[in-house]
Amino acid sequence: MSLAADTALSRNGDGRYRGEVSDAWWIERGPFGGYLSAFLVRALQAELDDPQRPPRSLTVHFVDAPEAGPIEVAVQVERSGRSSTALSLRIEQDGRPIALALAGAAAWRDGEPQWADVQPPAAPPPEDCPEVARVEGAPRFQQRFDLRWVEGGFPGRPAERARHVSWMRLKEGGPLDHVAVTAMSDGWLPAAFSKLGRFAIVPTFDLTIHFRAPLPAPGEWLLAEYRSAVSAGGAWEEDGELWTQDGTLVAQSRQLAMMRERR
Repeated sequence: MSLAADTALSRNGDGRYRGEVSDAWWIERGPFGGYLSAFLVRALQAELDDPQRPPRSLTVHFVDAPEAGPIEVAVQVERSGRSSTALSLRIEQDGRPIALALAGAAAWRDGEPQWADVQPPAAPPPEDCPEVARVEGAPRFQQRFDLRWVEGGFPGRPAERARHVSWMRLKEGGPLDHVAVTAMSDGWLPAAFSKLGRFAIVPTFDLTIHFRAPLPAPGEWLLAEYRSAVSAGGAWEEDGELWTQDGTLVAQSRQLAMMRERR
């Protein structure tokens, strides 16, 4: 059982692929968004079949929660230029829309203007950080990751800010490729729980991931920082960054999620 195996796709016609949703990646009702997004990334890569034109941006709107079982992923190339490709994608189950997405793929271009005015949060190496033990009420899919706590609040121990930092890797290890980074961009405790000090129901409206470095990246661990500034009207945003152990920023994410108390 691995992320690669649980997001495997087979071609089912032009621009169409079949996969199988595993309940090993469940929250309360359906899988977490990073897992569904990984199917979309795999379909994009299969459709383009061009390692020189990797995914650079993915925006997913989650329409409904699937059941465990077969899904179909459809990919449409909307435009392909000399150095970039725009695509639309959708996940369906029994004819029912599950997720709708837009994506961009483009060649990595060296020699262009660049800057980096952001730094990774200070953190000891993962082997020096305490392992995150599973607590009652935590989503099932977190058992699929190794997690090492760095800072932030936790259910039963609220913090002043909606922010937390941790090291994470897939339980089975493996390369930090686009599929792994996609899942890990939505793969840890929501920052809202840090401020609340308790679990809540926080289904995602939409998730955007920007891939900021060539992948696969070296190593297995990523340093994840997630934070939120505003919750209002039953919705809150979360910004995330994923960093390798050598300080390379590999992904930035933003999502808008609902906020509901558990009854």
